[in-house]
Amino acid sequence: MNTEVWNIFSNYLEEEREILVYKPSLLDNESAYPTLYLLDGDINFTCFSGIVDYYIRTYRIPPIIVIGISSTDRRRDFSYYTSFKSSNSTNINFGIENFTKFLKTELIPKVESTYNIIPYRVITGHSLSGSYVIHLLLNHNYLFNSYIALSPFFKQNFSLLLDKARMLYTSKNPYRLFFIGEEKTSDERFLNTLEFLKVIKKVPNIETEYRRYVDADHMSIIVKSVPDALDYIFPGTIQDR
Repeated sequence: MNTEVWNIFSNYLEEEREILVYKPSLLDNESAYPTLYLLDGDINFTCFSGIVDYYIRTYRIPPIIVIGISSTDRRRDFSYYTSFKSSNSTNINFGIENFTKFLKTELIPKVESTYNIIPYRVITGHSLSGSYVIHLLLNHNYLFNSYIALSPFFKQNFSLLLDKARMLYTSKNPYRLFFIGEEKTSDERFLNTLEFLKVIKKVPNIETEYRRYVDADHMSIIVKSVPDALDYIFPGTIQDR
């Protein structure tokens, strides 16, 4: 596969961050491409970009560029609170917004000044970074066109997510696609997911697709669900050929 490795210093994160870039083999200077931003790229990039590469080669999706963002401190970057056990307003974690500023003002401009890009962005996360994807959908839905949350971590900020989603009932939301994939979980967690889906499906202009994979666990959910997520986000490509 055609990949590059960048190292970008972020003023917001106050650290250097490794970025893994997958480029389709047919990449040329005249064509423009959608981009898919993959959180936890240090763990998920090889598996995810392999599936993307196969889907491109078999014409199931159009050629896309994958941007894998390596993680250094997932709790700081993706969680609302400084402790997983706390939802106390005095323990709010402001790192989540610094990471969003990193995406918005540092990484995305770098990518879009380097490659010929069409204005279609996808963001993907798993577990804690999956909950961050939902945070972006509800609070910064101008940044990405489609959102993929795999086995999102709901426990810490569930009531906050529900309240924010309900606030969007009367908003003028841009049209967005949202895919959520989940393994077989505890009854409590499954009920939370169903409650969230009931609320998010009432939000205007957010098209939501939910898949539950009873034969997956928390890690294999990526292998099981990514093909379905790609088919949902990029429909019709194989039929168009």
